Amino acid sequence: MHKLIMSTSSSSSSSSSSDLSEQVFRHSPLIEKLLNPELRGWLLGDSAYPCLPTLMTPYKDNGHLTAAEISYNAKLSSCRVRVEHTIGILKQR
Repeated sequence: MHKLIMSTSSSSSSSSSSDLSEQVFRHSPLIEKLLNPELRGWLLGDSAYPCLPTLMTPYKDNGHLTAAEISYNAKLSSCRVRVEHTIGILKQR
C-alpha cells in the first residue's frame, strides 16, 4: 500500500527568507522522517532546501548547467506547480 503525502513550501528570492525556511526545515520533525532509509517516496522542494535522498531539489543555476540538469530542473518545476495547484484546489473545498 502506498500513501500519498502532498506538501508544498516555497521560498521567496530573499536570502533571509530562504535562510529562515531552511532553518525551520532543519529543526522540524519532517527532517527525521526524510532521513529514514526505509522511507519510500520523495518530496519536491525548491532551492532553499538541501538535496537529500528523499527530497528532490533543483540544481543551482550557476550558468553552467548541463542539458540534463536543465531538463531535470524544468521537470521538477512542472511537478511542483502541479502539486501547488492541487493543494490550491483542495483548500477551496
